[in-house]
Amino acid sequence: MVTKGDPEALFQFVRDEIVTYPDMVDRLSYSGDQIRWGVRGTLRGGAGTPREKAELLATLYRRACWEADILTGDGLPDSDQVKRLLWRPVDRRFAPDIDNAQIEEWQERLKQPKNENSAIEAIDKNGDESKHLGKRLYEQLPDEDLSPQEFDWDSGNLPIVRVVIDGTEHYADLFALNAAFGETRESIERLDEAPEASETLPVEVTLSAATADDPEEPVDLVSGSWSTDELVGRQLLVQTLPGIDPFDQPTVTFQDVQTFIPALTVQGMDLNQEEMAGLSVMGDAVTRAGDQLHIEEDGTVLRNGEPFVAPDGGTGASAVSELRVSADSGRFPEIQLNVHALDDAGDPVEGLPAMAFEVEDGEDPVGVAVTANEQAPRVLILSDTSISMPSEYRNEGMEALVKTLRDKVVSEYPNGKVKQQYTSSDIWTSLGDSAGTDANLIVYATDGHVNDELTPEHDRGWWHHPSVRSHHR
Repeated sequence: MVTKGDPEALFQFVRDEIVTYPDMVDRLSYSGDQIRWGVRGTLRGGAGTPREKAELLATLYRRACWEADILTGDGLPDSDQVKRLLWRPVDRRFAPDIDNAQIEEWQERLKQPKNENSAIEAIDKNGDESKHLGKRLYEQLPDEDLSPQEFDWDSGNLPIVRVVIDGTEHYADLFALNAAFGETRESIERLDEAPEASETLPVEVTLSAATADDPEEPVDLVSGSWSTDELVGRQLLVQTLPGIDPFDQPTVTFQDVQTFIPALTVQGMDLNQEEMAGLSVMGDAVTRAGDQLHIEEDGTVLRNGEPFVAPDGGTGASAVSELRVSADSGRFPEIQLNVHALDDAGDPVEGLPAMAFEVEDGEDPVGVAVTANEQAPRVLILSDTSISMPSEYRNEGMEALVKTLRDKVVSEYPNGKVKQQYTSSDIWTSLGDSAGTDANLIVYATDGHVNDELTPEHDRGWWHHPSVRSHHR
């Protein structure tokens, strides 16, 4: 209809095939400015508020290269006409122009029998299953939401579209029951410019994750907000993109990928690459260990909010004269290398980034992720909160013990980190979960009462882990 340039057909399409929704819970608004889903949502969903229908028609006219704007005028004269407007039945004819050759191709691809006389069985033809589902959903609503909602059938101002064709103004009144294209409802005494339309409904999405050492405290990885009109009819994909491009490095395996980029990406057949990129959101990189990496404007890399790599990349690898390396296979197939980089004087070289290292498995290069590059203690204190713990080491007593340990560590190592985690008497399980953290010292404050059993999985997960030390009495 747009390409044919038929203004009357466009008017009839929007008037007769787009359902009119009330723009407020209990009435039609007085000003006629309310938007919910936007123009794209109204066209795709086949329904909209009075203002959305007017915006849709004006948009279609503009696409047909005509000038169009929206005015507002008096509403319908009585409640009966409002009811007829909102309850008007819509008979949409579905008859796409598809020939038999196209149908046969689809049947072949879908592996469906080619039976010209086969009838399509309608789903829930009589609506009984839908009614049953609606009744069940209705019964789940809170009692305060079950009371009937009164509706005011009086009409406020309603929009009218004005279109200029070949220099002549025409009015398109979508809400007059008997008005043809070019006519307006009799109740209108004057026309004014329509007020600015309201914003479409917002959509907010957040991807969060929690680590094994703190499962009750999820961390936001990426957040995005869009207008409804930006998402209707498109895909919003929640993704964790690998930090390594497999096309650039085809020999890289999944185990080599240690860093991922959380992303909320919008895709649509009507969008080009630049538009899709503008609607998509990327978060800070996150490692498989659960660390968040953020790059400041000056180039400083932060890990979980703390400086990790300086803007200049830390001390240069040229200062390293000796490497002492030991391998930990306790979490095979993931291998942890404990690397001590020393200078000519035998002192440690700190601050080396991941790019300073090259690791090969045989002759194949593998990806690496640096979890620590300075000699600062990262202490995890596990606090047993079970009732078997002596009273002096519960509640305030435990907090005092943790404070003493934290103050001692920080006084000796200003860059040291101390974190506390509460546990039950499932000691082996708690230690196994904690072995996946970046702590280089785990202190377990417990009375030794054990509810679970040491399994081979626990043994592989923490017994060989360099950060775990056990003391038995």
